[in-house]
Amino acid sequence: GALAARYDRRTLLLLFQGANMGVAALLAVLWATGELTVPLIAAIAVVGGTLGTLSFPAFQGMLAGTVPGRDLESAVAINSLSLQVARFVGPAVAGFLLASAGPTWVFGFNAASFVAVLAVLAFLPRSRAVTARATRLGSGIMDGLRFMLGRRSLASLILLLVLAGMFGTPPVAFMIPAIVRFQLDAGAGTLGALTASIGLGSVLGSVALLALSRRPNKGEALLAGYFVTGIAIAVIGVSSSVPLSLALAVVGGFCGVLFVGLSTVVVQAAAPDALRARTMAIWAAAFVGMLPFGGLITAGLAAWLGPGWAVTIDGLVVLAGG
Repeated sequence: GALAARYDRRTLLLLFQGANMGVAALLAVLWATGELTVPLIAAIAVVGGTLGTLSFPAFQGMLAGTVPGRDLESAVAINSLSLQVARFVGPAVAGFLLASAGPTWVFGFNAASFVAVLAVLAFLPRSRAVTARATRLGSGIMDGLRFMLGRRSLASLILLLVLAGMFGTPPVAFMIPAIVRFQLDAGAGTLGALTASIGLGSVLGSVALLALSRRPNKGEALLAGYFVTGIAIAVIGVSSSVPLSLALAVVGGFCGVLFVGLSTVVVQAAAPDALRARTMAIWAAAFVGMLPFGGLITAGLAAWLGPGWAVTIDGLVVLAGG
């Protein structure tokens, strides 16, 4: 976030996305040559995750600088919709390529897709630095933290994001296959249907976000999305009914996107231009940064109590924390 405030965001994005293209191309080459090993996959995952984290605040800051202030909330909502559509369509395209052509083509197609990203970035206007380069990087980071934690509403939202990232996301990111196998006693077809249900709910939630983003009071809808998501997670963990689990997946996907999307809108709208990239970096650290730790906790609970109870406990912690 501090880097995005000191340097031209378009240049940073071109650099980071170009590096992402190189990572995807490296995966394709390593797989095609049979040189891809587990340690290499882990190292590439670390590099890719780092590049994604560095790109996020620069992109969010550029988004705010590209549209008029009165349209910022709608622009953030449209961005959320495009991300959810990509999450819904991307795995389907990857699955088709994997089945018809193999992993090399999946990685290669992913690398080629960055050409379009780089072309679009090249046509966007440059952004001016909002903090002086003479300002120390650590000081810039502390300015963002003071702004976020010094406002009760934003500090409370950060706490909810930490809980959602640590206990609300791992059931979706890591536990769905185990739920299908051990809780629902089903196979690949049900796994695909459950994943598609989450995606469908996410897309519908993004559409609803477009309407809710312009509301003066977003707190009620944001909290409703948070609590209903927690309920859906908790009930999925104890459900042995496929139809009920599919319905809960749609509801959870819908409400989860509402919560995450509205939290983005709130933080973007509250932050001044000089701090927007840094506040969004804190948003990402609170939500996305907690996922690995939550994954370890959920995996430990699953090994001890089984995947169903692990997911239910995650949902209950989300509700209790809220």
